[in-house]
Amino acid sequence: MIPGPYTQKEAELKCAEFQYLVGQPFQEGICATIDCIVVAPYEEQSRNRFMVYYLLFNDAGMALSHDYSGKQFEVLIIAKSKDGMEMVHEDLSAWLSKNRGYRSHAEFTSIASEASTQAYY
Repeated sequence: MIPGPYTQKEAELKCAEFQYLVGQPFQEGICATIDCIVVAPYEEQSRNRFMVYYLLFNDAGMALSHDYSGKQFEVLIIAKSKDGMEMVHEDLSAWLSKNRGYRSHAEFTSIASEASTQAYY
């Protein structure tokens, strides 16, 4: 996957494409589950403010519109610990490069379907 920055439309499309990751483990060794895939500001300072607003509002759309008027965007994976007390985030392209087993929803669905068919027989 080509890393950002993206236009808002490109980021929204990538965000939609990878929604199937919600509920998956974030990373081996980190006890957190992917909570959401969101469009966020690309610049680090703006992204940090976005994360503060996300914590306050618990709504990515509100967090993005509250303070950001830029034109460059990123897609973030946000994961929470099982008790909800800890949160981690990473941009989607970096996460995918570390977790090469996940690609697109179509590929994920195909692999899952094949695995369940093999388990059935």
